[in-house]
Amino acid sequence: MKREIISLREGRASFGRIAAITGVGRETIKSWCRRNSISPRATGTPINGVCEHCGKAIDQSRRGQRFCGRSCRMSWWYAHPMMLERRAITTHICAGCGVATLSISYYDLGYTTGEMAAKVLTGEADISTMPVEYTNVTKKYNKTICDDLGMTVPEGYEAIEE
Repeated sequence: MKREIISLREGRASFGRIAAITGVGRETIKSWCRRNSISPRATGTPINGVCEHCGKAIDQSRRGQRFCGRSCRMSWWYAHPMMLERRAITTHICAGCGVATLSISYYDLGYTTGEMAAKVLTGEADISTMPVEYTNVTKKYNKTICDDLGMTVPEGYEAIEE
């Protein structure tokens, strides 16, 4: 776990992100990194004043600027999706019947939206004729209620883990 924490911190991950990934408290991660002199500016990270994507010198108009412009920032994040904080998959049970639901990952939804926006911005697609793209949803059901009611669940549904 120590190697993972060091790798994440040297890769510019925040204490909160490291805590979420490892399951260790944020303050514990913070104090351990400080005691062991683990910082996000360790070897292998870009030098201040240089774009992380293209290597071009940056006029430091604000502290901590990592990219020379929007296009480099977008390209870098598109090439490094593993550095993004993953959001939880949201599942809600129907208030009416309490049995079935559709589960959607808001991360996947945002990613698909970003891909569509990139196609429009790069000229690959015309927004007026472009088809809408959807993310996958998962059909889920409440196994306890279905068993209590003697219901047979159709194929393609997953039981919700409780």
